[in-house]
Amino acid sequence: MISVPKYIENTKNYSPSLTVDEIVKKYDLNRISVLWNNENNYGFSKKINNNIKLSDFQLNRYFDPLNIQLRAKISSFYNLSIDNVIIGNGSEGLLQNVIRSFCSFDDEVLTFNGTFVMIYLWSNINNTSCKKLKLSENYRYDIKKIISNITKRTKIIYIASPNNPTGQIIEKNNFQKLMTIIPKNILVILDEAYYEYAKAITDEYPNSLDYDFENLVILRTFSKAYGLASLRIGYAISKKIIIDSLLKVKLTFETSILSQKIAMMALDDQVFIKNVTRNNSIELEKYYRFFNDNNINFFKSFGNFIMIDLGSEKKSNELYLKLLKKGVFVRLLNAFGLTNCLRITIGTSDENDYCIKIFKEILSKL
Repeated sequence: MISVPKYIENTKNYSPSLTVDEIVKKYDLNRISVLWNNENNYGFSKKINNNIKLSDFQLNRYFDPLNIQLRAKISSFYNLSIDNVIIGNGSEGLLQNVIRSFCSFDDEVLTFNGTFVMIYLWSNINNTSCKKLKLSENYRYDIKKIISNITKRTKIIYIASPNNPTGQIIEKNNFQKLMTIIPKNILVILDEAYYEYAKAITDEYPNSLDYDFENLVILRTFSKAYGLASLRIGYAISKKIIIDSLLKVKLTFETSILSQKIAMMALDDQVFIKNVTRNNSIELEKYYRFFNDNNINFFKSFGNFIMIDLGSEKKSNELYLKLLKKGVFVRLLNAFGLTNCLRITIGTSDENDYCIKIFKEILSKL
């Protein structure tokens, strides 16, 4: 009998909920607001629709495994060297490659409970211990706690900013203070999947590219603001020595040529990004007003989602199900360790209005 390593055997399979179509059929829904995956519900740039011709892509051919064209495009966009950029299957795929490249079984990843769950999964699959710190009051990062928990085993510190699902960021002064204190032999992963949203919301969001820290890896993606979630394409920015190590462990032909070409088109349409992030900020304020008016405990967000705290797991489960049965799909946060909370993606104006309408109806019956 084939034996499975304990750290793999103890890893839980990803268990998705019912699909949207299955839920619509089950509850006989005629209207829905899909607000559970932090997708860009505005779609993607119209310039992509206008420029896609599949016959131009030579889909029967393998492509450049070093992704030179897209790396060059991104490096030019940020005024970097191409040696500082790598492409991957979403920021999640790059996160996995960073852990594979730099961690061994006796190392430790340091992060927080209540952050992007894939850091826990990829650490476990790599047989690397993952130490989870408790978020401070109001679900914020406590940098003193990070510093005081660094040990000889600490190899990577993972920080998502904005943090999914809490929506919080690490501000400029805290980021600089943290990076100055952390030993240079510890790699810091700064996951900026929601970078475009946060940059549009506050000046306190640090532009990580303005700093020159040799032990920093920045993760960004085309899945969120650019609206290309199904294409699975992201990128990492770091020093050449780190990028060279990541190139050794990436899949040879990662990602598809179609994904790369579409990402290049998306990068060219910054007017679309400006409109998306502006609308997101407007719609966030709509939720803030509603939650304030109805005494719902919420936390101001710097992403395209907002988290509310219902005070108990029972209440969050009940509200989740009541919303679901009316066609409003939000996210339970049990997997994040935040059982009292729900996360709501900021959708289009119509989707958010419908969510708030149903929410009001539910509150009036409680």
